Amino acid sequence: MAFGVANGPDGAHYPSMTQLQTVPISSDVPAVAAPAERMTVLVDQDLIERVLTAAVRDELEATLAAGLELPKHLTRPDPGRYVMYPLHVFADGRLSIASAV
Repeated sequence: MAFGVANGPDGAHYPSMTQLQTVPISSDVPAVAAPAERMTVLVDQDLIERVLTAAVRDELEATLAAGLELPKHLTRPDPGRYVMYPLHVFADGRLSIASAV
């Protein structure tokens, strides 16, 4: 998020947040791309948050249970900090999948 300034109804300036552009990423790893497509269907159903979260959890759990293996460049640790490698990012920013190392 980036900060900006907006005018309030009284004409005063108030800090506001503007959204940065989402850069979509489609995974070229089949074991990630297939569940991401299934999650797209789930997100498009406009489920209530608790139901959607449980369904996405089930998708991720099944993916991991099937033995997900990511290419080494997506699992490389950095000794000095925590690293997030984006694997799939929806174009509208509704959902993203990342490798946390």
